[in-house]
Amino acid sequence: MLIFRATNYKILKHIYPHLVEDGEYNKDIISKEICSMMMNTPNDICVSVVFNGDELIGYTIGWTLLDRRYVWLGQSWLKVGVNRKDVIKALDIVESWAIEEHNIHEIRFETERNGEAVSRAWGFNVHGYLMNKLIKGKNE
Repeated sequence: MLIFRATNYKILKHIYPHLVEDGEYNKDIISKEICSMMMNTPNDICVSVVFNGDELIGYTIGWTLLDRRYVWLGQSWLKVGVNRKDVIKALDIVESWAIEEHNIHEIRFETERNGEAVSRAWGFNVHGYLMNKLIKGKNE
């Protein structure tokens, strides 16, 4: 098992098939955004990956936000059937990076999964609710 912080944007060729889409925020847009951060502001993004041989089995991607004292966990994936404990080390890399590089001691993320289950499995706490409202223009 190989677990490391990837600093070269070429890692996206392995991550791309597993990116979590959200409506029009598709894999192409997400990968361009991550690539741009990795190339232009590499200290503000942490891409940690887990390989079993040549196979990617998990990743976690976090980045800093302007004037915020938390890291946003923008993407995380674990191959079905892989022991979660093996991939927790990818999250550990993001946590260490947040503290050592930015003196940040909080990570936040959005999930559509059961918040209580995520709390038990990963040690996160529910922190409010993410709300959305679809709005229409005058001509719609």
